[in-house]
Amino acid sequence: MKTVADHVRFLLDHGILFEINRKVLHPLGLVLVVDVDWEDEKKLVITGLHSTDDDLEGIVFDPETFEEGRKRYQEFLEEEGQARLDARAQRIGFVVQEKAGDENNG
Repeated sequence: MKTVADHVRFLLDHGILFEINRKVLHPLGLVLVVDVDWEDEKKLVITGLHSTDDDLEGIVFDPETFEEGRKRYQEFLEEEGQARLDARAQRIGFVVQEKAGDENNG
């Protein structure tokens, strides 16, 4: 297994962090926060996990951020992500691991 050298940049640039926030964390009232130094693009770190306990509606992206995140994620899927998903499904019979023996596994 190889390590992605600039892992935070990879997650951000490919819309993966956007999808993690949108599909997993936001519905739970959580948001993973990244600090970007736009003058030194190599400085990019995950700086926190915030909770919206006081706001049950949770986090919703503004339209511009939503479109940009979706675009980046879609491009990633088209360029390499879908091939990874397909290979996983072909090799082990599923993409997302569920409880063993679950009929929805696959």
